[in-house]
Amino acid sequence: AALARVAAYAEWRRREQTPAPEPEGLDRVAARALVDEVLAGATGEVALDADAARRLLGTYGIVVTDPPSPPTDGVDTTVSVVQDPAFGPLVALAVTGEVADLVGDRVRQIVPLSEADADAMVRSLRLGPLLLGRRGSPDLAVDRLEDLLVRLGVLADEVPELVEVELTPVSVTTGGVVVAAARVALRRPAPGLPELVRRLRT
Repeated sequence: AALARVAAYAEWRRREQTPAPEPEGLDRVAARALVDEVLAGATGEVALDADAARRLLGTYGIVVTDPPSPPTDGVDTTVSVVQDPAFGPLVALAVTGEVADLVGDRVRQIVPLSEADADAMVRSLRLGPLLLGRRGSPDLAVDRLEDLLVRLGVLADEVPELVEVELTPVSVTTGGVVVAAARVALRRPAPGLPELVRRLRT
């Protein structure tokens, strides 16, 4: 069954017409140096401290700030990387809050993400209209949220040691996106189906 899922995924990738974008400002050399430094001598999963998490995310243009007070003119979301036993890393997006928790409003996408993938993730949320300026809500900087999704997808695709990322809250406001906190974990990858999927992408 797992191999069938991989074959279906490979066929989906062959049909995909929109290439994954190349975000500006990536520092792959710095990211690789930091990952190797953190995992030197490690035998299992390593949770990065706040500074190391900020530095790693920053190499892919993802800025984590510590605002003195949370923004009040936007919608809070959670953006994360989760692991699928067959497909490897997936980027996940969820609107946060009591209502969102009740309806389980979360979408996931295989990496790397195209701009169309990121747009589809936002629009497929049940509470997506809150982000898209409908039903009386203000126009928010959804393009910056989609850029964040794409950047995180590139990071997850290019750094196989990335076990988990959770960015929360990610406040989508009228002026941009504010990432207030981040949790990142690394581990040396084990061979298996996710590695096979990575090879099928090329």
